[in-house]
Amino acid sequence: MIKKISLLIVCGFLLDCGCGNNCKILPNSFKSHSEAIELVQGASFQIKETHKTTSSSWIIDASYYSCDCLKGFFILRKNNKQYIYQYVPIEIWEGFKAA
Repeated sequence: MIKKISLLIVCGFLLDCGCGNNCKILPNSFKSHSEAIELVQGASFQIKETHKTTSSSWIIDASYYSCDCLKGFFILRKNNKQYIYQYVPIEIWEGFKAA
């Protein structure tokens, strides 16, 4: 219960700090995996964070990009490969950073 209340407070704070859906429009689909990563990494977002994973032997880092502070792109980099996921809730990103 306390976690849910804390999450609501944090979400409210983020929304009050200018998070809105005002980012550059990205296409609904991409021609390739590399194009998707390139366009996402080059776009303007309200949230643009990277987290290094020094304690992992196979995950190098992860990045999160969000326009609306609710859902976004999650890019996971491991051993010279990158995986991109769309519509990832910010709670997943926060959980990843805390893990």
